[in-house]
Amino acid sequence: MNAARGITVLFFTVLMAAVIFALLVPMEGLPLDKRWLWLAAVALCLLLFMQMIDEKEHFLLLVLVGLLPFAIGFLFSPVISEDLVWAFDAVLFILYGMWFFKTDLFQKAHFIHDKPVLFAAAFVIWCIPSIFFAVSQKASAFGWFFEIKAFLLFYYVLNRVRSRRHLLHVVEVLLIGLAFEGLVGTLQRTMGHSVGLHFLGENYWPMWWKLARVNGTLGYHTMFGGYLILLIPLCISSLITTRSMLKRAWTFIVLGLSGFSLLFTLSRAAWVGFSVYLLSLPILLYKNGRLRGKSLFRFIVILAGFLLVIVVAWSLISLRVETAGRGEHRILMMKISLSIILKHALTGVGLYNYEYHSYPVFNFWQPVHNEYLRLAAETGIPGFLFFFGFIFLVMREAFRSLRIRDRQLSAVALGVLGSYVAFFTVILFGPEYQNYREKCILWLLAGLVLVLRRIHRDEFFRRQAVQRQMQQPRPG
Repeated sequence: MNAARGITVLFFTVLMAAVIFALLVPMEGLPLDKRWLWLAAVALCLLLFMQMIDEKEHFLLLVLVGLLPFAIGFLFSPVISEDLVWAFDAVLFILYGMWFFKTDLFQKAHFIHDKPVLFAAAFVIWCIPSIFFAVSQKASAFGWFFEIKAFLLFYYVLNRVRSRRHLLHVVEVLLIGLAFEGLVGTLQRTMGHSVGLHFLGENYWPMWWKLARVNGTLGYHTMFGGYLILLIPLCISSLITTRSMLKRAWTFIVLGLSGFSLLFTLSRAAWVGFSVYLLSLPILLYKNGRLRGKSLFRFIVILAGFLLVIVVAWSLISLRVETAGRGEHRILMMKISLSIILKHALTGVGLYNYEYHSYPVFNFWQPVHNEYLRLAAETGIPGFLFFFGFIFLVMREAFRSLRIRDRQLSAVALGVLGSYVAFFTVILFGPEYQNYREKCILWLLAGLVLVLRRIHRDEFFRRQAVQRQMQQPRPG
């Protein structure tokens, strides 16, 4: 596209954005959900801006990843207190449509169906029978709808992210989202109230007392802690392995903001998950061949900073632990979940149906604070095995990818493996996997890990082809 046309499109994009913003001001007092207006404004600007973009499909993928932290959705269901379709879902459907038409109705598509894909697909399929036995079939069907959308995101990334540049762009957008959420959490704590991002999912939370908790745009502090713990290891991996001083400064700022927010989520599960991750990091660095030199020094600095935070915030940490109670209710919830698993071992009680079976005993509408038990209760023992079989295969692939002789690709493996270690520690004590946005990030990271060795192999073959071509004698 020529420069004149690009300038014209950019001018009209800015003009339309200004017009929509002007319309929002007089509508401030109307009973209209402004998320719709903002979404319409962004969508219009994207449509105009995309006229200047050559790699439209990749650009839309980055938009999808950028929208993951935000609660922008529609078709709200009171059955599960969630929007059924989110803004990034809409982008995902568009991406599948583009893939569909680019491959002549999938006739030219080469689908990947290795072991992790088979286990993931088996888990999604196994969730279907429990819908028919669920107390609330509608809630169970909605839960299955969320799982299949997360699977579709994973499968799209696995099949369509084919180059190093595209992979690293996705990681960078994840870190930009982490920086934004860390900044929001920091502002919430320092200002003592919400920062006005309710249209993105921020909830008001009183912060006038010592144990006030930040929630970013995830709406709830434990879910915010789960989000942070999923992405902070990626940030630390980038900080330890990067050679660029500018990027090192950037990741240090992101780590500072997100680490501050993690502390003030006051989520004990997130604290424990991060501690386990730091304890496992020397092993991962050793496997990665980086437990030496500058990488070792940076790890020691991060560990020293972590210990310093514990010393400085010890009164807050101990106060949070002291006010937590002795855990009788959580132990009771675990006992109830075990009885549910024994009664419904094959198919489970259905996704989002746990509370219907626990309420008569527990007298409180709350799930067990252990995702392992909840998944076994809701999807049965086979569903549990399919899901964690998939997770095991992803973590094994990440562990193997640590040995890739490529600094950038192995750094992604190091970050994702750390994220999984931390997150699957966190869900021993909480319901974080039930958050749809965290679910999607978890599956997205799985897709990123599974493309690493393929990208490395393809680059190797391309280099060999270029070398052979250069070695061929020139005619004449």
